[in-house]
Amino acid sequence: MKRDPRADGYALLAALVVVALAATVIAACIAAVGARQNVAAADVSATAATAALRDALSSACERVRWVPEARSGSTQGSYPPVGHWTATWRPGDAAPSGFGSITLDVSSMVGPSRGALRAAVEMRAELCAQGVVVAGDVELHAPLRVIGGGIYSGGCLRGREWLSFGVEGAASAAGDGVHPDLWPLAAVHALGSIWADGEEIHARGSALPVSRWAGDSDTHSDERGPTELLSPPGPELMCALGEHATTPGDALVSGVLDLTLLPSCDPLGPAEAAGLEGYIVLVRPEGDTALLIVGRRPADACPITLVVDGDAIVGQPGLWETVGLGALVVTGRLEIQGPARHTGHIYAGRLAVMATTVIEVPGDWRAHPLPGLATPVIVALSKP
Repeated sequence: MKRDPRADGYALLAALVVVALAATVIAACIAAVGARQNVAAADVSATAATAALRDALSSACERVRWVPEARSGSTQGSYPPVGHWTATWRPGDAAPSGFGSITLDVSSMVGPSRGALRAAVEMRAELCAQGVVVAGDVELHAPLRVIGGGIYSGGCLRGREWLSFGVEGAASAAGDGVHPDLWPLAAVHALGSIWADGEEIHARGSALPVSRWAGDSDTHSDERGPTELLSPPGPELMCALGEHATTPGDALVSGVLDLTLLPSCDPLGPAEAAGLEGYIVLVRPEGDTALLIVGRRPADACPITLVVDGDAIVGQPGLWETVGLGALVVTGRLEIQGPARHTGHIYAGRLAVMATTVIEVPGDWRAHPLPGLATPVIVALSKP
Protein backbone atom coordinates (compact mmCIF):
# COMPACT_ATOMS: atom_id res chain seq x y z
CA MET A 1 0.00 0.00 0.00
CA LYS A 2 1.40 3.36 -0.99
CA ARG A 3 1.54 6.20 1.53
CA ASP A 4 0.22 9.53 0.44
CA PRO A 5 3.23 11.89 0.42
CA ARG A 6 0.88 14.72 1.27
CA ALA A 7 0.06 13.00 4.60
CA ASP A 8 3.76 13.01 5.50
CA GLY A 9 3.90 16.71 4.73
CA TYR A 10 0.87 17.39 6.88
CA ALA A 11 2.41 15.43 9.77
CA LEU A 12 5.68 17.35 9.51
CA LEU A 13 3.83 20.63 9.40
CA ALA A 14 1.80 19.66 12.47
CA ALA A 15 4.96 18.70 14.33
CA LEU A 16 6.56 22.02 13.48
CA VAL A 17 3.48 23.86 14.68
CA VAL A 18 3.48 21.95 17.97
CA VAL A 19 7.20 22.66 18.47
CA ALA A 20 6.68 26.35 17.70
CA LEU A 21 3.75 26.57 20.09
CA ALA A 22 5.72 24.81 22.78
CA ALA A 23 8.66 27.19 22.30
CA THR A 24 6.32 30.17 22.47
CA VAL A 25 4.72 28.89 25.66
CA ILE A 26 8.09 28.19 27.22
CA ALA A 27 9.37 31.64 26.24
CA ALA A 28 6.24 33.24 27.67
CA CYS A 29 6.65 31.29 30.89
CA ILE A 30 10.29 32.30 31.16
CA ALA A 31 9.37 35.93 30.48
CA ALA A 32 6.59 35.80 33.07
CA VAL A 33 8.91 34.31 35.66
CA GLY A 34 11.52 36.96 34.87
CA ALA A 35 8.93 39.72 35.08
CA ARG A 36 7.71 38.41 38.42
CA GLN A 37 11.28 38.31 39.66
CA ASN A 38 11.89 41.88 38.48
CA VAL A 39 8.67 43.09 40.12
CA ALA A 40 9.56 41.27 43.32
CA ALA A 41 13.06 42.77 43.30
CA ALA A 42 11.60 46.23 42.66
CA ASP A 43 9.13 45.75 45.52
CA VAL A 44 11.92 44.71 47.86
CA SER A 45 14.13 47.66 46.94
CA ALA A 46 11.18 50.09 47.19
CA THR A 47 10.33 48.76 50.63
CA ALA A 48 13.97 49.05 51.67
CA ALA A 49 14.15 52.61 50.35
CA THR A 50 11.13 53.53 52.48
CA ALA A 51 12.73 51.90 55.52
CA ALA A 52 15.92 53.86 54.83
CA LEU A 53 13.87 57.08 54.88
CA ARG A 54 12.61 56.14 58.32
CA ASP A 55 16.20 55.59 59.44
CA ALA A 56 17.15 59.00 58.07
CA LEU A 57 14.30 60.75 59.89
CA SER A 58 15.11 58.99 63.16
CA SER A 59 18.84 59.66 62.96
CA ALA A 60 18.41 63.33 62.07
CA CYS A 61 15.91 63.91 64.90
CA GLU A 62 18.25 62.21 67.35
CA ARG A 63 21.08 64.45 66.15
CA VAL A 64 19.22 67.74 66.60
CA ARG A 65 17.85 66.59 69.99
CA TRP A 66 21.32 67.01 71.47
CA VAL A 67 22.30 70.17 69.60
CA PRO A 68 18.94 71.93 69.18
CA GLU A 69 20.34 75.43 68.74
CA ALA A 70 22.44 74.37 65.72
CA ARG A 71 19.47 74.74 63.39
CA SER A 72 21.36 73.81 60.21
CA GLY A 73 23.27 70.62 59.53
CA SER A 74 23.43 67.29 57.75
CA THR A 75 24.10 63.63 58.35
CA GLN A 76 24.18 60.44 56.31
CA GLY A 77 24.28 56.70 56.75
CA SER A 78 24.13 53.35 55.00
CA TYR A 79 21.30 50.89 54.62
CA PRO A 80 22.88 47.43 54.26
CA PRO A 81 23.71 45.82 52.00
CA VAL A 82 23.54 48.24 49.06
CA GLY A 83 21.64 51.32 50.18
CA HIS A 84 22.33 54.69 51.74
CA TRP A 85 20.45 57.78 52.99
CA THR A 86 21.14 61.46 53.60
CA ALA A 87 19.44 64.10 55.75
CA THR A 88 19.78 67.88 55.84
CA TRP A 89 17.95 70.42 57.97
CA ARG A 90 17.56 74.17 58.18
CA PRO A 91 15.48 76.65 60.20
CA GLY A 92 11.78 76.20 59.56
CA ASP A 93 8.80 78.50 59.64
CA ALA A 94 7.59 79.77 63.00
CA ALA A 95 5.47 77.11 64.68
CA PRO A 96 2.01 78.13 65.93
CA SER A 97 2.93 76.72 69.34
CA GLY A 98 5.90 79.08 69.59
CA PHE A 99 8.42 76.24 69.77
CA GLY A 100 11.40 76.42 67.45
CA SER A 101 11.12 74.43 64.23
CA ILE A 102 13.30 72.99 61.49
CA THR A 103 12.66 71.77 57.95
CA LEU A 104 14.17 68.32 57.46
CA ASP A 105 14.84 66.85 53.99
CA VAL A 106 15.73 63.15 53.73
CA SER A 107 16.51 60.98 50.70
CA SER A 108 17.42 57.34 50.20
CA MET A 109 18.59 55.01 47.44
CA VAL A 110 18.45 51.22 47.66
CA GLY A 111 19.20 49.41 44.41
CA PRO A 112 17.10 51.00 41.65
CA SER A 113 14.65 52.61 44.10
CA ARG A 114 14.87 56.15 45.38
CA GLY A 115 12.85 57.92 48.06
CA ALA A 116 12.54 61.46 49.39
CA LEU A 117 10.55 63.17 52.13
CA ARG A 118 10.32 66.61 53.69
CA ALA A 119 9.37 66.90 57.36
CA ALA A 120 8.34 69.87 59.48
CA VAL A 121 9.77 69.27 62.95
CA GLU A 122 8.95 71.18 66.14
CA MET A 123 11.61 71.28 68.86
CA ARG A 124 9.37 70.95 71.89
CA ALA A 125 10.66 70.91 75.46
CA GLU A 126 10.51 67.99 77.86
CA LEU A 127 7.90 68.54 80.58
CA CYS A 128 10.64 68.74 83.20
CA ALA A 129 12.00 71.82 81.40
CA GLN A 130 8.84 73.93 81.27
CA GLY A 131 8.96 76.55 84.01
CA VAL A 132 9.12 75.66 87.71
CA VAL A 133 7.95 72.07 88.21
CA VAL A 134 8.05 70.22 91.54
CA ALA A 135 6.91 66.59 91.72
CA GLY A 136 6.25 66.74 95.47
CA ASP A 137 5.97 69.38 98.20
CA VAL A 138 7.20 72.98 98.13
CA GLU A 139 8.33 74.63 101.39
CA LEU A 140 8.98 78.36 101.41
CA HIS A 141 10.76 80.03 104.33
CA ALA A 142 12.15 83.03 102.43
CA PRO A 143 11.06 85.28 99.57
CA LEU A 144 10.69 83.52 96.21
CA ARG A 145 9.83 85.47 93.07
CA VAL A 146 8.94 83.64 89.86
CA ILE A 147 8.98 85.64 86.62
CA GLY A 148 7.45 84.37 83.38
CA GLY A 149 5.34 81.49 84.69
CA GLY A 150 3.75 79.80 87.67
CA ILE A 151 4.62 76.94 90.01
CA TYR A 152 3.26 73.49 89.19
CA SER A 153 3.40 71.07 92.11
CA GLY A 154 2.36 67.48 92.68
CA GLY A 155 2.19 67.96 96.44
CA CYS A 156 1.43 70.75 98.92
CA LEU A 157 2.86 74.26 99.00
CA ARG A 158 3.55 75.78 102.41
CA GLY A 159 4.54 79.40 102.87
CA ARG A 160 2.40 81.01 100.17
CA GLU A 161 2.95 84.39 101.85
CA TRP A 162 6.62 84.27 100.75
CA LEU A 163 5.78 83.79 97.07
CA SER A 164 5.25 86.44 94.39
CA PHE A 165 5.01 86.40 90.61
CA GLY A 166 6.13 88.77 87.87
CA VAL A 167 8.53 91.68 87.82
CA GLU A 168 8.76 93.56 91.08
CA GLY A 169 6.71 96.74 91.09
CA ALA A 170 4.59 95.79 88.07
CA ALA A 171 1.16 97.43 88.16
CA SER A 172 -0.80 94.50 86.73
CA ALA A 173 -1.01 90.82 87.56
CA ALA A 174 1.63 88.66 85.92
CA GLY A 175 0.61 86.36 83.08
CA ASP A 176 1.58 82.71 82.83
CA GLY A 177 4.06 82.50 79.96
CA VAL A 178 4.60 78.77 80.33
CA HIS A 179 1.06 77.34 80.20
CA PRO A 180 -1.16 80.25 79.12
CA ASP A 181 -3.50 77.79 77.42
CA LEU A 182 -4.40 76.40 80.85
CA TRP A 183 -4.02 79.39 83.15
CA PRO A 184 -3.95 83.05 82.09
CA LEU A 185 -2.29 84.30 85.30
CA ALA A 186 0.92 83.13 86.96
CA ALA A 187 -0.06 81.29 90.13
CA VAL A 188 0.36 78.09 92.15
CA HIS A 189 -1.28 74.94 90.84
CA ALA A 190 -0.92 72.02 93.26
CA LEU A 191 -2.35 68.54 93.52
CA GLY A 192 -2.19 68.87 97.30
CA SER A 193 -3.13 71.98 99.25
CA ILE A 194 -1.76 75.52 99.51
CA TRP A 195 -0.94 76.98 102.91
CA ALA A 196 -0.26 80.56 104.04
CA ASP A 197 0.44 81.63 107.63
CA GLY A 198 -0.41 78.14 108.81
CA GLU A 199 -3.84 77.98 107.15
CA GLU A 200 -5.05 76.31 104.00
CA ILE A 201 -6.07 79.15 101.69
CA HIS A 202 -9.09 77.34 100.27
CA ALA A 203 -10.32 75.82 103.54
CA ARG A 204 -13.96 76.56 104.33
CA GLY A 205 -14.22 79.27 106.96
CA SER A 206 -10.61 80.43 106.55
CA ALA A 207 -10.00 84.08 107.48
CA LEU A 208 -7.28 84.43 104.82
CA PRO A 209 -7.90 86.99 102.04
CA VAL A 210 -8.18 84.46 99.22
CA SER A 211 -8.54 87.29 96.70
CA ARG A 212 -4.78 87.85 97.08
CA TRP A 213 -4.24 84.47 95.44
CA ALA A 214 -7.28 84.25 93.20
CA GLY A 215 -5.35 82.46 90.47
CA ASP A 216 -4.17 79.62 92.71
CA SER A 217 -5.74 76.18 92.39
CA ASP A 218 -5.33 73.03 94.45
CA THR A 219 -7.20 69.92 95.47
CA HIS A 220 -9.96 72.03 97.05
CA SER A 221 -10.67 74.08 93.94
CA ASP A 222 -12.58 73.08 90.85
CA GLU A 223 -9.84 73.96 88.40
CA ARG A 224 -7.96 71.40 86.37
CA GLY A 225 -4.90 70.08 88.17
CA PRO A 226 -1.38 69.97 86.68
CA THR A 227 -1.09 66.15 86.76
CA GLU A 228 0.07 65.80 83.16
CA LEU A 229 2.77 68.45 83.65
CA LEU A 230 4.59 66.74 86.51
CA SER A 231 6.32 63.88 84.73
CA PRO A 232 9.88 63.39 86.03
CA PRO A 233 12.71 62.56 83.65
CA GLY A 234 12.32 58.82 83.03
CA PRO A 235 15.08 56.18 83.14
CA GLU A 236 15.55 56.27 79.36
CA LEU A 237 16.03 60.05 79.36
CA MET A 238 18.40 59.91 82.34
CA CYS A 239 20.47 57.23 80.61
CA ALA A 240 20.65 59.24 77.39
CA LEU A 241 21.59 62.41 79.30
CA GLY A 242 24.42 60.51 80.95
CA GLU A 243 25.71 59.27 77.59
CA HIS A 244 25.83 62.80 76.16
CA ALA A 245 26.96 64.65 79.31
CA THR A 246 30.22 66.57 79.62
CA THR A 247 32.34 65.83 82.67
CA PRO A 248 32.44 68.78 85.10
CA GLY A 249 36.21 68.38 85.50
CA ASP A 250 37.83 70.76 87.98
CA ALA A 251 34.48 72.47 88.58
CA LEU A 252 33.47 69.54 90.83
CA VAL A 253 35.62 68.98 93.92
CA SER A 254 34.63 67.06 97.06
CA GLY A 255 30.89 67.24 96.34
CA VAL A 256 30.91 70.98 95.50
CA LEU A 257 30.11 72.14 91.95
CA ASP A 258 31.30 75.67 91.12
CA LEU A 259 29.31 77.09 88.19
CA THR A 260 31.99 79.73 87.62
CA LEU A 261 34.54 77.07 86.68
CA LEU A 262 32.39 75.30 84.08
CA PRO A 263 33.33 76.00 80.42
CA SER A 264 31.52 78.98 78.90
CA CYS A 265 30.61 76.89 75.84
CA ASP A 266 30.53 73.22 74.93
CA PRO A 267 34.15 71.99 74.98
CA LEU A 268 33.22 69.06 72.72
CA GLY A 269 30.93 70.94 70.34
CA PRO A 270 31.65 71.96 66.73
CA ALA A 271 33.57 75.19 66.35
CA GLU A 272 30.92 76.77 64.10
CA ALA A 273 28.29 76.30 66.83
CA ALA A 274 30.45 77.34 69.78
CA GLY A 275 28.56 79.39 72.29
CA LEU A 276 25.18 78.54 70.78
CA GLU A 277 24.09 75.06 71.67
CA GLY A 278 24.98 74.68 75.34
CA TYR A 279 25.84 71.32 76.86
CA ILE A 280 24.84 68.81 79.53
CA VAL A 281 26.41 68.22 82.92
CA LEU A 282 25.21 65.24 84.98
CA VAL A 283 26.29 64.65 88.58
CA ARG A 284 25.41 61.69 90.78
CA PRO A 285 26.22 62.55 94.41
CA GLU A 286 27.95 59.83 96.39
CA GLY A 287 25.92 57.99 99.00
CA ASP A 288 23.25 60.05 100.75
CA THR A 289 25.11 63.34 100.43
CA ALA A 290 23.68 66.30 98.54
CA LEU A 291 25.57 68.10 95.78
CA LEU A 292 26.42 71.66 96.79
CA ILE A 293 26.08 74.15 93.91
CA VAL A 294 27.84 77.51 94.17
CA GLY A 295 29.27 80.15 91.84
CA ARG A 296 27.92 82.25 89.00
CA ARG A 297 27.19 81.32 85.40
CA PRO A 298 28.24 84.36 83.30
CA ALA A 299 25.44 86.06 81.36
CA ASP A 300 27.38 85.74 78.08
CA ALA A 301 27.99 82.01 78.54
CA CYS A 302 25.87 79.37 76.83
CA PRO A 303 23.03 77.88 78.90
CA ILE A 304 23.62 74.43 80.35
CA THR A 305 21.43 71.50 81.27
CA LEU A 306 22.58 70.63 84.80
CA VAL A 307 21.14 67.32 85.99
CA VAL A 308 21.60 66.09 89.56
CA ASP A 309 20.55 62.47 90.03
CA GLY A 310 19.92 62.82 93.76
CA ASP A 311 19.69 65.74 96.21
CA ALA A 312 21.18 69.20 95.73
CA ILE A 313 21.79 72.34 97.78
CA VAL A 314 22.15 75.75 96.11
CA GLY A 315 24.34 78.30 97.89
CA GLN A 316 25.10 78.68 101.57
CA PRO A 317 24.31 81.44 104.09
CA GLY A 318 26.87 84.22 103.89
CA LEU A 319 28.06 83.38 100.37
CA TRP A 320 27.63 85.48 97.24
CA GLU A 321 24.46 85.00 95.20
CA THR A 322 24.50 81.78 93.18
CA VAL A 323 23.54 82.41 89.55
CA GLY A 324 22.38 79.68 87.15
CA LEU A 325 21.52 79.74 83.46
CA GLY A 326 19.67 77.05 81.51
CA ALA A 327 17.92 74.15 83.23
CA LEU A 328 18.46 72.70 86.70
CA VAL A 329 16.96 69.22 87.03
CA VAL A 330 17.18 67.61 90.48
CA THR A 331 15.57 64.21 90.83
CA GLY A 332 15.63 64.36 94.64
CA ARG A 333 15.27 67.27 97.08
CA LEU A 334 16.45 70.73 96.05
CA GLU A 335 17.17 73.10 98.94
CA ILE A 336 18.16 76.72 98.34
CA GLN A 337 20.23 77.78 101.37
CA GLY A 338 21.87 80.94 100.05
CA PRO A 339 20.66 83.82 97.87
CA ALA A 340 20.10 82.58 94.34
CA ARG A 341 19.00 83.66 90.89
CA HIS A 342 18.26 81.30 88.04
CA THR A 343 17.32 82.12 84.45
CA GLY A 344 15.63 79.18 82.78
CA HIS A 345 13.77 76.14 84.12
CA ILE A 346 13.85 74.25 87.41
CA TYR A 347 12.59 70.74 88.08
CA ALA A 348 12.84 69.15 91.53
CA GLY A 349 11.45 66.12 93.29
CA ARG A 350 10.88 68.39 96.30
CA LEU A 351 11.75 72.06 96.81
CA ALA A 352 12.69 74.03 99.93
CA VAL A 353 13.56 77.74 99.72
CA MET A 354 15.50 79.03 102.74
CA ALA A 355 17.01 82.21 101.20
CA THR A 356 15.91 84.94 98.82
CA THR A 357 15.49 83.44 95.35
CA VAL A 358 14.48 84.70 91.91
CA ILE A 359 13.61 82.32 89.07
CA GLU A 360 13.00 83.84 85.65
CA VAL A 361 11.64 81.89 82.70
CA PRO A 362 12.57 83.93 79.57
CA GLY A 363 9.65 84.95 77.39
CA ASP A 364 11.26 83.35 74.32
CA TRP A 365 12.10 80.06 76.03
CA ARG A 366 10.18 78.00 73.45
CA ALA A 367 12.39 79.23 70.65
CA HIS A 368 15.56 78.17 72.49
CA PRO A 369 15.32 74.50 73.53
CA LEU A 370 18.07 73.11 75.73
CA PRO A 371 20.35 70.18 74.83
CA GLY A 372 18.93 66.85 75.91
CA LEU A 373 15.63 68.42 76.93
CA ALA A 374 14.46 69.14 73.39
CA THR A 375 11.99 66.67 71.92
CA PRO A 376 11.82 66.70 68.09
CA VAL A 377 8.20 66.12 67.02
CA ILE A 378 7.35 65.57 63.33
CA VAL A 379 4.20 67.58 62.71
CA ALA A 380 3.95 67.25 58.90
CA LEU A 381 5.35 65.10 56.08
CA SER A 382 5.33 65.91 52.37
CA LYS A 383 7.15 65.25 49.12
CA PRO A 384 9.95 67.76 48.46
